[in-house]
Amino acid sequence: MAHLTQLSAILALGLAGLPVAASAKGVPFSEEAYNACNAKMDAADQALLTADRTEAAAKKAAVITSRWECAMLHESWLEDTTWVGDDRATLEQVYAGVVGELAYFAAEGGECIKARGWFGKRSNLPAAALDADQTTAIASVVNSCVDTSKPIAEAPPKPARPMRTWGYSLLSAGAASVVGGIVYNASGATTRSDYDDAYAACTADPVGCDRDAVTTLAAKIDDAKLPLAVLYGFGAAALGTGGTFLLLDWMDKDDTAHASLRVSPAGATVRFDW
Repeated sequence: MAHLTQLSAILALGLAGLPVAASAKGVPFSEEAYNACNAKMDAADQALLTADRTEAAAKKAAVITSRWECAMLHESWLEDTTWVGDDRATLEQVYAGVVGELAYFAAEGGECIKARGWFGKRSNLPAAALDADQTTAIASVVNSCVDTSKPIAEAPPKPARPMRTWGYSLLSAGAASVVGGIVYNASGATTRSDYDDAYAACTADPVGCDRDAVTTLAAKIDDAKLPLAVLYGFGAAALGTGGTFLLLDWMDKDDTAHASLRVSPAGATVRFDW
């Protein structure tokens, strides 16, 4: 709080010798108004310095309030065009200290917009009104201010992983296709049993058997072979491709191994780079 000491020194030198001027706006300048403002800031400073942790927030709020009230007074007094020469320079220096402290405490409290606004007012004053070391110290705090009024940013969404999505989708489709083939094959068990019986009858009695039944049942069995082959074939291909995609996805997370899938008219090839 070195700049607090500097500000107190400025205020101590202060405005005691300034002429009384009636301000067009706000409170007219007087020694009583100045001394009351100065005393309130000093009291708030001392209360903050002696506060424990449970009191610190309330005491800091009192410091900011007292400085805000004084800053408004100083702005009002500076609007009076009767201040000239050393009188105006002294008033500007005191005002620079007040708004500098406002910027400092606002930045410490995470009110970055206010802090930068007040520091901007301070920086717009004539260079002669500013203490260089104090200005540098406050600028450092203001520029590093973190706005606590904003919610913490959510973590960025995880990158899309199409290999994993396609892998699980193909595994599901492949498993469903294989199960469908098993069910379809089981549904034809009765037809195959009837064919075996009819064929055995014709073998035992070639003249008296029902050859049309044998022919019809054999045709049904042949017709069932294509759908069964499609179900099993697609299921096997989907399971294999899905498993490959999941393997590629898993290997992509490992910095020491990489894999790529290439498809050409000659077929699919998987390349591993270690």
